Amino acid sequence: MKKVVLLTIIGIIIITAPHAFAQTNERNRGFYIDAGVGFGGVVCSDLYEGVKPAITYELCIGWAVLQNLYVIVEGSATAHPYGVTISGLPLSSKPKAEKVGFWSYFIGPGLRLYPLPSEKHLQLGASFGWGYAEVKYPSSITYKSDLQLGFKLSAAYDFDSTMTGWALLLGGETMFTFISASPVIGFTVFAKVVFK
Repeated sequence: MKKVVLLTIIGIIIITAPHAFAQTNERNRGFYIDAGVGFGGVVCSDLYEGVKPAITYELCIGWAVLQNLYVIVEGSATAHPYGVTISGLPLSSKPKAEKVGFWSYFIGPGLRLYPLPSEKHLQLGASFGWGYAEVKYPSSITYKSDLQLGFKLSAAYDFDSTMTGWALLLGGETMFTFISASPVIGFTVFAKVVFK
């Protein structure tokens, strides 16, 4: 799975790279890439109590199908930096809750939309794809959940006043998925560098 994802991303970069830096006309959008980091929290009431802090790393690659709409492929990894006290997952070495390392991964297609023709700063996003969780127990045993469907919604402010070129994106994102049939809701405030 990881090799397929990596080869897909490399293929997209190779195909679109010759056009990427030729976008000098402010009126013609084409290649799109953004990358960044977000800070927020995740709620999964079936597995642990409260909101747990999380750090998310994201990469999106895509192409403009309209002057205000991009089709993208998004990949992200989310970590809980302080670990999570968790119960209810397989492979637990104790019947009660224990503190574990917790990562989750997501990949899928999506859209990036600049909805207001006269306003180039507002960006809305949506992604639908697949993800899984990876739990590392103190006993060095690792549990990986099955692939589950999930989706993300985002809104951001694009600091570039032109239609193309490099820019800074600041925004927020929410996600919904499942881990071992338990619903998971996350929210993130992010900063990204974007080229469009």
